[in-house]
Amino acid sequence: MAESPLICMVSLGERAVFSRVTCATSFFEFKFDVAERLKVPYDALSMVYKSERIPDLSFEIENEDDMECMVEHNRNIGCLEIHIRANIDVDVSRCENTPKQPPESIMNTLKPKFIDSTSAANHGSERIPIDNPSGSSVVHFDDIINNTVMIPGWWHNALTEEGQEFESAEELRLALTYYSLAKMFDYEFKKNEPKRIRVYCRYKETYECPWMLFASPVKNANRLSIKKFVNEHTCGQYGQNTGRSRASRKFIATQLQPLLKVRPEIRPVDVQKEFLTNYGLRIDYSKIWWGKERAQEKLYGDIYESYDQLRW
Repeated sequence: MAESPLICMVSLGERAVFSRVTCATSFFEFKFDVAERLKVPYDALSMVYKSERIPDLSFEIENEDDMECMVEHNRNIGCLEIHIRANIDVDVSRCENTPKQPPESIMNTLKPKFIDSTSAANHGSERIPIDNPSGSSVVHFDDIINNTVMIPGWWHNALTEEGQEFESAEELRLALTYYSLAKMFDYEFKKNEPKRIRVYCRYKETYECPWMLFASPVKNANRLSIKKFVNEHTCGQYGQNTGRSRASRKFIATQLQPLLKVRPEIRPVDVQKEFLTNYGLRIDYSKIWWGKERAQEKLYGDIYESYDQLRW
């Protein structure tokens, strides 16, 4: 049975952020996420935990072991909510040379790639290399965080233009998933039928964002064709990694099937780390677990039915 996460609240003055943690949660990824959301330098951030059972003592959370012990301690005392106080080292935060990024150890884990203007164009990047007139390869900080350069180029081109055709509505929905994950935006279905699909940017009403797509059948055929495609965002949420919510169990299963053929023993927590490393996607453990179950069922059939057949 999958380990249920605990709710963790990290407070900094009057601000606070919530996060879900388990014993498998990486300390570096957790700290980087907190620093990013609280908008403070990574190196200047420190975190102190106080136990509900021993309120007079404070525990510094500085590494993986501290993180795991904190979660286990709360489970042992039956506490489902963790409270952490964040502190800022003023001297470090004022240092001009202190980057707002994790240490080299986790940066190496994220494996950023170096890109030039040509590869940026191939990945759908809208950056103009005005800061690099020599044309030499440079690494962009947003690519380090989101790993957009690690995402396959064809994800960016899953949706191209009006007239593009798909064999079925299911194929179009999958293309929408790939495209939104690559471009990092979220969408909502206005119509989601076998022969008609209409989708809008999630922030159409809130910010009057014009992005939309409409597809219907090709005349005298069962295929679907994009009839209208407004590929423009004005909501300000484009590129904020909101599209990760579209990483469904079915999508995860699709990605895992070829991986399970060569690494059948891979654990859900390892898959979770690989999605973050390779695609910059932070996906809930439960989604990964169910996605792996679905992928295994596709490859090997229903596990319970297989066990039932052992008697024969």
